[in-house]
Amino acid sequence: MLRKYRTWLLLLLVAVLAGAVIAYRMYNKPHPDYTMMEPEHTLSVSSIYEAFMNDAQAANALYTGKVVQLSGTLTRVEALDTTSLLVFALEEGMFGEQGVRATLHPEHAAEATGLTDGLSISIKGYCTGFNDTDVILEKCVVVK
Repeated sequence: MLRKYRTWLLLLLVAVLAGAVIAYRMYNKPHPDYTMMEPEHTLSVSSIYEAFMNDAQAANALYTGKVVQLSGTLTRVEALDTTSLLVFALEEGMFGEQGVRATLHPEHAAEATGLTDGLSISIKGYCTGFNDTDVILEKCVVVK
């Protein structure tokens, strides 16, 4: 009987240790560096916006979850604490400007200080989809 308890205790100990190792590795898993990835698609700001406006489902399948490089005319830069948001307004909607909104990568947020309204720029970032008014990009960098 004692031998049976030792076996179960040993199996429980192995399971707990395996769970702890798996949890540690998952918690410390490195995140992808989107700033260094090659873009899967290169297009204009207006092209991606029109793709989402015309057929959001097809555009989601094509662009969402991928690194894209966009070029267009910057409407304005919004500074939010430690992040910077680049706005490419393409049309006026019911609730305000619609277009593309790109959040700069925190390590590259300082690059936004040199950007002015009306400047033609290229950005690269991770496309997270469309919120019925804007195409959203995150972890962006300005391509030089």
